Amino acid sequence: MQTQIIPLHSCTYTDTQLLANQTGEEVTIAGVLRLVQPQNNPVVVLLHGSGGYREFIDYWVELLNQHNFSTLVIDSFTGRCLTDVGSNQQSLGRLASIPDAYAALTYLKSHPQVDSQNIFLQGFSRGGQGTLYAAMQRFAKRWGYDNDGFKAVASFYPNCCFEYLSDTDVIDSPIRIFHGMADDYNPIDASIRYVNRAKDNGADIELYQYPDGHHGFDGKSLPTLSFLPKAQSTRNCQIIETEPGVLINKATGQLFTYQDSQIETGVHVGYNAEAATKARQQLLDFFKQCLEEQ
Repeated sequence: MQTQIIPLHSCTYTDTQLLANQTGEEVTIAGVLRLVQPQNNPVVVLLHGSGGYREFIDYWVELLNQHNFSTLVIDSFTGRCLTDVGSNQQSLGRLASIPDAYAALTYLKSHPQVDSQNIFLQGFSRGGQGTLYAAMQRFAKRWGYDNDGFKAVASFYPNCCFEYLSDTDVIDSPIRIFHGMADDYNPIDASIRYVNRAKDNGADIELYQYPDGHHGFDGKSLPTLSFLPKAQSTRNCQIIETEPGVLINKATGQLFTYQDSQIETGVHVGYNAEAATKARQQLLDFFKQCLEEQ
């Protein structure tokens, strides 16, 4: 096993800047690369959530490494002088991890020990949102990877309360969403609506649902259930991009902000062993099937 901390050259965008194809601010972030083989490594890029790079991600790393998937865990916060944005979501764009994912993809594509055709993307919560929407052709084309980007996409409990322009026009790679049915942070209903829309547009996308699964159900280092009183949630919002970079709160007809009256605080997170076990196996089966089908 080779373990390296690597610099990744990315940019920091507000959501408006990213969606309107404007210029962001250059930033160097870090990634932890673990290579399990001397050559031809399939690699899973992992994006963390609002709490930053937490211990439970390392459980995923260990599992993936055991099954011969190398990993690159991105730290999207430290290089931006952030540690946690859960109680102040406006401190970083919701989609800020998308350029980070493509920075990682660019790095890995040229790495001599990496199988450049088998680079996967997996993310959690805020990172799950970035993972899911990184699959939009809109962004894949922007970074030049509309034909040979991520092999497959796995998004855990993403926030799908946002409806972006052309968000169902996605890359020709399979997409899977893993979501707890008891999630009161990012409700599963919004994921169901997105999956249905994407399927209608021909996407290879499926949703795995877990009864009694709360937000972070796969977080082995989390307690069974805990309450985060200050965490901000858009669970009662429907936010629509009406033109590039313009996000409107459908309830008010005004530009969306985290000061809107529909923003709520207080969410539950917690580990569910049964759901986590099932999700781990489904994730491994999914990635391995993608390798076999090449």
